[in-house]
Amino acid sequence: MNSPADELALLGNAKQQIVILGKKFVLKTLDSDAEASAQSAASLFDAETRKRIIKLEKLARAIESIDGVPFSVSQEEVAQGRTPVSKARESIYKWHAPVVDRVFAEYEKMEKQREAVVAELEKNGPSPLTSSGAGK
Repeated sequence: MNSPADELALLGNAKQQIVILGKKFVLKTLDSDAEASAQSAASLFDAETRKRIIKLEKLARAIESIDGVPFSVSQEEVAQGRTPVSKARESIYKWHAPVVDRVFAEYEKMEKQREAVVAELEKNGPSPLTSSGAGK
């Protein structure tokens, strides 16, 4: 069974398939580590550029696949230091701004849904997952 801390880490995780511009995207919400990593990657840029870089970096971490093709890397690529995020970044950074904005708008909807779920749980009290005695 999961510990209470593990259950809180899972709270708000979401994955959704969305069709955007005729392509099937599988998007996931980011955990705190991935969110911080995206913010950190953008921190080197001026304020105006940073806004766009944060979008790109979040999408590089949030997109699991496009039309069923994941941003996975081979063993050979791993040996060369590539990661799924770096592979996604190479592709996403080439997208035109309207495409990035459209995909990011869908990701933001998922973030808002996650916030609504957490707010609803707060309003209604503890869930069966996080109530005392769970995970023991």
